[in-house]
Amino acid sequence: MFKHFKAFTMAEVLMVIAVIGVTAALALPTMTTGLDEKNSVSAIRKIYPEIETAYTELVTEYGKPPEWTDVSSNSDATTMTTSFHNKLMEKLGTTTNIDNANFIMKDGSQVTVAMDKMSDIISHLATSSNNNSCMGSMGTITVDINGTRKGENSNGYDIFRFLVCFEQGIVPEGDSNSGPTAVANATNTAWIIKAGNRDYLKCASSLSWATKRTCK
Repeated sequence: MFKHFKAFTMAEVLMVIAVIGVTAALALPTMTTGLDEKNSVSAIRKIYPEIETAYTELVTEYGKPPEWTDVSSNSDATTMTTSFHNKLMEKLGTTTNIDNANFIMKDGSQVTVAMDKMSDIISHLATSSNNNSCMGSMGTITVDINGTRKGENSNGYDIFRFLVCFEQGIVPEGDSNSGPTAVANATNTAWIIKAGNRDYLKCASSLSWATKRTCK
């Protein structure tokens, strides 16, 4: 006697495939987001010490921006930016120049520098206090970790900013000393470096440097 096995109909097979497809589609964004966050943390943690080391070498050779011989007491922001751009590129080594404010690092990230004019730098030095996380603000360094033509191109997602400070050197924006306990800044470079996540994009109002560094 032959045993008869019930086979799947074409409709049933197509239904199973459809369910698998929907499940994969729902799961993929979560998996991708996690991977992107991990890559963001890794990238910015690698770039920060590179820029910090380059700036330290720059200062050792040329002094701090107000001491540079190629700028004067009345230098405008463009002159200060160009000078800083050239010196930083020199110390970073393998980079590709775009213009007098932008260049590409060997990992593909784009760096944009923006220095204040000399008179503003001098003013910041005169008004700095020990309570300021950036004593003597002189400008900023903005890093797009995957270049301007890729990815989200959003602050705190793949774009991160550092402050150029007279006393402390290169300081990640959003340092815990510069703001309230709650993390409310979507460009929080310090947070992604220290906490290792981008949860400020999800639950900023519930985060705290002291007690809660994740949404979970």
